Amino acid sequence: MYNLINAIKKFQKDKYKINMQNTKQIQQLLLQTANIRRKYEEEIRQNGGNWNIFYAIGKNLYEQELLHSHFLSVLLAYKDEITQENIFLQRFLEKINEVSNKQTDFSLFYTGPIKIYTEKSIGHIIENYEEGGRIDILIEKGNRQIIIENKIYAADQPKQLSRYHKKYPKATIIYLTLDGKPPTLQSTNNLQEEQYICISYHTHILEWLMECQKYTAGNKENLFLNIAVQQYIHLISDLTGQGRCPKMTQQISELLIQNKENLLSAQDISNSLIMARNKVLTDKLLNPLSDFIQKQYSTEIKLTTRTRDGIISEFDINVPAWKKIILRFNYELGGIYGLGFKSEEDIKADNDTISEFIKQHNEYFRQDLQTPWWPLIYKTEEPYRFWDFKIILSLFDNADEIINYYKTKITDLFTVAEKLKSNGIKL
Repeated sequence: MYNLINAIKKFQKDKYKINMQNTKQIQQLLLQTANIRRKYEEEIRQNGGNWNIFYAIGKNLYEQELLHSHFLSVLLAYKDEITQENIFLQRFLEKINEVSNKQTDFSLFYTGPIKIYTEKSIGHIIENYEEGGRIDILIEKGNRQIIIENKIYAADQPKQLSRYHKKYPKATIIYLTLDGKPPTLQSTNNLQEEQYICISYHTHILEWLMECQKYTAGNKENLFLNIAVQQYIHLISDLTGQGRCPKMTQQISELLIQNKENLLSAQDISNSLIMARNKVLTDKLLNPLSDFIQKQYSTEIKLTTRTRDGIISEFDINVPAWKKIILRFNYELGGIYGLGFKSEEDIKADNDTISEFIKQHNEYFRQDLQTPWWPLIYKTEEPYRFWDFKIILSLFDNADEIINYYKTKITDLFTVAEKLKSNGIKL
């Protein structure tokens, strides 16, 4: 027994030493990383890199697909002044062939006049979503088309890609997102995977932009274009979670692979990051909102969260007195909020009345995102679209402003609920 007790004590002591060593290793790694970050932040500051035209126009614009579609279209339309080749478009299409492994013959687009449209209308979206819509970027030459569906934070629309395919059945369809995720079944409808190509800003667009920048470097005639591409690279690096300085990311990467201990410590930090992120969001935003709701309306109301891949992506407001209706804020879909039903029976019972209510208050709701389950999705220019890392960090300095914003939106939803009730809809 004595030997067993000594063995347990030794194990606990050794475990404590290991934990202390791990903690010191992590602290040292964080300190080294912070020093690298400060070094590059100072370098960016001295080079004037903190001023960026895309940041200057404001978040509500640089997170919108339309701005990105227009800028990408400008680059895709660029011609070499001597050869008159569509040099950036050619590099882009070569990148597409690398991704798809299809080796599509795009040579038709490499020279000569091409037409590039942004927000190309293909007609009004009919009731069953089989026809109509707007194509983000359409590249056309003769009877050949390339379609780019550009997603920053917006959700897929019903039968979106299948509508484009129906309009241009021989077109190459490219589905562009921040991270390269595939389109939803709602968008593809009856399209097969081989009928569209998924690419990402994170990898493919950044690689292409860097090639564009190299091509325009050192040429006085392309000076401003080169600067614009460089600033756009910074923006895309930021939006895809890679920071504004690829050189800094590279140096931190080299620090992590110096030895096994650094890499293990980085893994420990990575494993803890989601928990830390969720805790900041809960403590600094969701708990204050829950307190507000209970004080303003009822102590019985519960605010509950939902997660995706472990990360909190939305929250619901459940009012016990309401048997059918629930309030939801969703950030997986790019920052939308509204009222929805709890069960299929409730949908059928009040569908006609809800439809009439929406017609009467059409200026408030987004028809493109309405579903039978969530018919009352609000129109909003969401300043806190998608709870990315920048939003989490801003809660340290700007929590009151963000909390007040959500208080206003929550109050709006409760007001709409009262209007529903006055229209004869049982909550």
